[in-house]
Amino acid sequence: MRVCPMRLRFPVQVELQNPRLVALYNFMCFLTILALGSWLGVLRPWEDWAQVGAFMHGSMRIMPVDGSTGEDSLRRLWHRWEAKPLCTPGAHNYFGQNQHERWTNHTCVRPCVSRLEGSGCWQPTEVYDDTNSDSQLFVATHVRETVVPQGASWQSAKQQNIFVPFAEAFTVALNYHYNMPKPTWYGTTPLEVFSSERLSASSERNLYTVIVNSDGKELRTVQPGSEILLTMQDILKMAGQEGK
Repeated sequence: MRVCPMRLRFPVQVELQNPRLVALYNFMCFLTILALGSWLGVLRPWEDWAQVGAFMHGSMRIMPVDGSTGEDSLRRLWHRWEAKPLCTPGAHNYFGQNQHERWTNHTCVRPCVSRLEGSGCWQPTEVYDDTNSDSQLFVATHVRETVVPQGASWQSAKQQNIFVPFAEAFTVALNYHYNMPKPTWYGTTPLEVFSSERLSASSERNLYTVIVNSDGKELRTVQPGSEILLTMQDILKMAGQEGK
């Protein structure tokens, strides 16, 4: 008895004769191409995406006025401000967060245009503090001073509100960098973080920095290779407080 082996034959080409099946087939092909194009265009699998915020580090510092001793700049700035009503005692009163918090007797402090200048002015280094952290700094623009006469009690204390107009002459210099484990091909952090391949970049070597205002509009782009310089006017624009 001879047994013939089973043979399976597949046609080289299958042609759909039913118009409805043809329409369905074309529609499924269109959806497949659309989904594939969306995946390539949105996810961009040929690019490596990673969250770098947790691995970002930076440093900031206050630069001397105009990057130099700043004496001429401070003089020009003070001459522009001292004649304004804002710096005239009694010309303006201001309210705080409620109507009961009233700030009166405003004046403006004069900057010391040299380190050897005596009393009656403030040194520029007295109005900012950058010692607490490399990524934080404090610049005073308004000071409320309480003065108790010698030998007197707190009941006789006098308050004076002082604007610091020359704070706008400062420039903030900053740079930043990141160093992180290279994500896996499916976008997660590798299990062996310390022994994995690293990704690193910095604003001083290879990162472009785009500075935007509070609405996300680009102000300028800083090329890599040097510190990023921001004036107080730049910072106000970024915070949406320009002219306020």
